[in-house]
Amino acid sequence: MTTRIPAPSALPFAPGRRLSAILRPAAWLAACLWLGIGGSSAAHADGRWYAGCTRAGEANYCYRPYAEGLAAVQLGNLDEHRPAWGYLNAAGELAIAPAFEDAASFQNGLAAAAQDDKWGYIDNTGAWVIAPEYESATGFNAEGTAIVETNGRVLLIDRAGKTIKTFPLGTRSRGFRPGQTLAMAEQESAPLAWNIASGKLLTAPDSVGALETSYSRDTWTSTQWLAAQARQADYQGKWGLLKLDGSWLATPDVLKSLLAPVSDGQYVAVSRAAGYQWQLADLQGNVLKDTLYAKLDILAPGYWLAVHEQGSELLGPDLETLGRWDGRDLHVQREPDWDFAVVSDGKEIHILNDGQPAVTLPLAHRSVRVFDDRIWVFSDSPDGDASYGLGESGVLAQLYDRQGRALLALAQSGTTGEAAPVATANATDASPGQPESAGPAAIIRQPVTRAQLDAYSVRILADTRQRSLGADRSHWPLAILKPRKYDSPLTPAILTAGGEIVSAADWRDVQAYDEGGPLLVSLQNQHTGAVDAQGNWLVPPEYRDIEAFQGGYARALPDDSRQGWRRAVVIDLTGRRIELPAKVAEGLARVDHGLVTYRAESSGGQERMFLWDIAAGRDVSPEGFQELQPFTDGYASAQQKGKWGLLNLRGQWVVPPSRQYSPSVQQQPGGLLLVSEEGDSSLQRLYRPDGRQVGPLLSREVRALGPGQFQVTLADDNAVGILDTATGKVTVLPDRSTHNLTGGSDKTWLLARGDYRQGAIDARGNWRIKPALSEFNPFFVRPSGLARAVGTGKGVLFDEQGRHVLPALGDARPLNGMDRFVQYDREGQSLLLDRNGKEITRVEGPYSLEADQASEGLLPYSERGNSKYGFLDANGKRVIGAYFDTLGAMKDGRAVALRRDRAGKAFGYIDHSGRYAILPEFTWATDFSEGRALVLRDRLVQYIDTSGAVIAYIGILCRHVAVIAPDDRVLWPAADKLQCLEKEGAAEPASGDVPPQEPIPIPAAVPVPAAPAVAS
Repeated sequence: MTTRIPAPSALPFAPGRRLSAILRPAAWLAACLWLGIGGSSAAHADGRWYAGCTRAGEANYCYRPYAEGLAAVQLGNLDEHRPAWGYLNAAGELAIAPAFEDAASFQNGLAAAAQDDKWGYIDNTGAWVIAPEYESATGFNAEGTAIVETNGRVLLIDRAGKTIKTFPLGTRSRGFRPGQTLAMAEQESAPLAWNIASGKLLTAPDSVGALETSYSRDTWTSTQWLAAQARQADYQGKWGLLKLDGSWLATPDVLKSLLAPVSDGQYVAVSRAAGYQWQLADLQGNVLKDTLYAKLDILAPGYWLAVHEQGSELLGPDLETLGRWDGRDLHVQREPDWDFAVVSDGKEIHILNDGQPAVTLPLAHRSVRVFDDRIWVFSDSPDGDASYGLGESGVLAQLYDRQGRALLALAQSGTTGEAAPVATANATDASPGQPESAGPAAIIRQPVTRAQLDAYSVRILADTRQRSLGADRSHWPLAILKPRKYDSPLTPAILTAGGEIVSAADWRDVQAYDEGGPLLVSLQNQHTGAVDAQGNWLVPPEYRDIEAFQGGYARALPDDSRQGWRRAVVIDLTGRRIELPAKVAEGLARVDHGLVTYRAESSGGQERMFLWDIAAGRDVSPEGFQELQPFTDGYASAQQKGKWGLLNLRGQWVVPPSRQYSPSVQQQPGGLLLVSEEGDSSLQRLYRPDGRQVGPLLSREVRALGPGQFQVTLADDNAVGILDTATGKVTVLPDRSTHNLTGGSDKTWLLARGDYRQGAIDARGNWRIKPALSEFNPFFVRPSGLARAVGTGKGVLFDEQGRHVLPALGDARPLNGMDRFVQYDREGQSLLLDRNGKEITRVEGPYSLEADQASEGLLPYSERGNSKYGFLDANGKRVIGAYFDTLGAMKDGRAVALRRDRAGKAFGYIDHSGRYAILPEFTWATDFSEGRALVLRDRLVQYIDTSGAVIAYIGILCRHVAVIAPDDRVLWPAADKLQCLEKEGAAEPASGDVPPQEPIPIPAAVPVPAAPAVAS
């Protein structure tokens, strides 16, 4: 029995004028489908699979295009948790009943379909030809093979389901596309590691899927081996240890670790149970301790910090327990080379040296800090007062070397109060009644006492973060000491490497600057001088103020100056005034590492800035500079004759003055300079201090690895490599992307994950194009039979035999449907070329030719600054003007088009003349395929033919996604599924009961005049 939709008069509602204005004739049918007549209004937990099936841009996931006369459609009951897929024929009738969980389009007589979460293949009757047993399946090619996946392995099968080839682990492919003789496939390459210490490259065997330095950033890492994971289909392979030469220190089968292990060469931490549980084993995989640890870190070779449920343990070279703590929180500090570590817990300090017995100091403490192989131990304040600044660590208790020897011979003394008179015995009161000519108080040197340390807060100078990479610290003592209490009679002091406290009664302040140089000491009488690391006066305190020394010179304000810094002088490290020519002295602005910047009038009568070389006694650039910025890290931007360049501290041009703007500069280790190119900040060059270039032009980030090594990306082809600054040569890494590179926690290794590279296989599964490419764009097109592929940043053309062809075309893209190519040049234009590289036409705009939309001899284009589209032909002629806001590919003589100034947001289809062949009345539309297209009219799904006639409607009826024929027949589901219509009291309508509806008021044709041809 054929079930029909009830007549409008029998429905519990009557369609209003809004519906009739939206829908074509039979609007009542669309209303029933759109509103889901007969369905419950209550929310349902299931049916979510249908949520996007009536949305623009998403409906094509539910309804496939026609292929070989059939279209896969998603139907089913909204009360079920998944849909049922079937197939419509070209007449819009249900050819294969919905019985599959998923379905693909037909290809060479068979279609992939799914049942019970497994994929197989059906014929055009819906019968299984290959039973569903695969995790995924793709279309068959003309030679009768297809690519499937099962148990994590990719296979090539024939039409009987027989396996022709099993691809290696790490292979994946979307299969053969319709009409293609080759299929794009990807192969994951083996990971690699660059050993920063040795400058050697480790390429892992194909059996290795991943490399890691360790599972933790808190552990020591060897320079001789890495954690390596066995390649496995589910990416759950076991881990072993791979040596620098590519051989195994311990294989994954031996260690059986689920996570990346770490080893000191004798023992190894392995994880063999879920939940990040670790055990200690030997290199043969034998477990040495039954204890399960939450964490195992190598603090220094031979020493392990083990964390477990009961607390923490420090294990020695023989896994003996050196310390045990109830709590898990310990303070661990290491030197950058990881051969020295200190573990402290407030009660004991353990000093761990590579290859040496541990030293334990049973010393109560508040905190421990490690700098320059010295261990600074701080205790709580004896009086309970809070300290400030760096003194928040507590008061200094003692200083130790790496062997645990005390470096401060603490003299016996009384209390803190006894220390004050010593420092103030010779104090000089700079009161108004005292002449300023009084000399500085005597320098007092005292052995360190407990009372003095208790009275001072400590600024460790080794902890100063210098902004200047070349800062000179040779004149620095170990620390600056300042009284902890504001009302203390003590004066500021320094702690020397010899273990003395040095001060004077009239010291008011002691300062160390990021630029380095000797410490500046200001006195109570407002005078300033400079002292060396032992506290001796380098520059007597005879100046009102002194700037930070740079390169042995500083600007100073004489005691007799009454005009401020306008009468400043230049002094050296002895305090001697440097004799300068009058013009230099009068225009003195600043001093930078032996160069004096001054202002003076040029020979042309214009004010300029000049550089005076103190040592050479001459002007560096007699013609002067229009602008001269301060030197930073040894370089300064300068403008000369209207152009900017970069100067070094010898006044030489590192970057000649040829730029419109000041160069963007970054200081790099080793005294190198990274300078951006003019006009393109993404391009950079490395320079030596003398201006010589290091290596080629670079792009993106430049990353310092180790002495003389940088990770770089070459501007020429985007290849990633390691730059050796000594030779300027780049070792290019085997085709890896920059984002795949990661460094080890200690900068010992630079790792590159395995990267999927694309190639092409034939119908027998053989590589026609080796997997060494980043992408295909496009994969092979007709009529040229060519594909464009991208390797290391540049495109090349391949034919179907895997040969690199037409090199003269460079990065051009072959077009579908015409023997032409599109190239986008650096001048922001799009070119249409023939096979010989001859330019046919060009269009303004970097991507104004839509290469991926070429079809049937027409190519969409847009004009620069105008987001409107039209078509041009193979001769470059604009055959259809650029009037459309959206324009699809021409398929079956029809192209999806949207023109807002004529039809608002409605889509229609134009023909080769540019006129609407199908009126714009759809809210969304797709390209035609085999004379059929999927469209949405509001939320009503339709398949139409090239005349615009409806082939089938799809919508909701009685909680089912139903298929309705144009003559109102319900093609699916069966009548017994539509009981909701009878419950509403609906009667079968008589023929002709449907009232006529008005069509959309759009003219019968919307002509679009073609633009005149434009000569190339």
